[in-house]
Amino acid sequence: MKFSNMRVGDLGVGGIVFPQGVVVDISTYSLTPDQVRSLSASVAGGTLRAEDTEAQQLTGLTATPNAQFYLPPGVVGVGSSGSSGFSVVAISGTKDGVNTAFTIADGTVGTCVPVLNGVMMVEGTNFTRTDADITVITPMIGASDTFEALVSVGGSGGTGSSSTIVTESLTGLKNGVNDTFTIPTVPTSWCAIYWGPTRLAEGVGFTRAGATVTMLPGHIPQSGDQLYADHD
Repeated sequence: MKFSNMRVGDLGVGGIVFPQGVVVDISTYSLTPDQVRSLSASVAGGTLRAEDTEAQQLTGLTATPNAQFYLPPGVVGVGSSGSSGFSVVAISGTKDGVNTAFTIADGTVGTCVPVLNGVMMVEGTNFTRTDADITVITPMIGASDTFEALVSVGGSGGTGSSSTIVTESLTGLKNGVNDTFTIPTVPTSWCAIYWGPTRLAEGVGFTRAGATVTMLPGHIPQSGDQLYADHD
């Protein structure tokens, strides 16, 4: 699985260092779900390039078995009959870099998260949604993009309840100084905080008390930075 750094200077992603101008083969790494998500976000964001088919498959949602890497803690996996979790569903619409109107193919009106090139989009920042209809805000969807949705499913005949994921932008002043931010909805049992495409480690990048998130030194957002939470 080979990746190359598309940015000037060395790049650290998911605990792996990608030197400038060097193709790195990470086949020997035993990757965690968080590392795969970080790699995918970096590929989608243009800071890393997948140099072979294996790297493309690892960081994309096209291959269904990889979908489990994009689910947060507490979500079992890709749902099927008799189980609960999320299934990957196609999103229809013209992908021409201009069109903003898309539709979740199965007409779902339940919990779902649009995923662009393996990266979960943030409602209100990247898109708005009314039932099965999605209006894209940014970025625009191009012809080569993979645009799908993780849709919450509950098993028929199973005993588990349907899993739920909420993705929300944190509120608070981003000026490189303020360190206190708020999650709009209080998480029930688990929460993951993302600064751009990078998932932060609690106690290292932030601390949390209910809906209040305190960013720690070295992780203070600047104006324009994306700060969001995945939680139940």
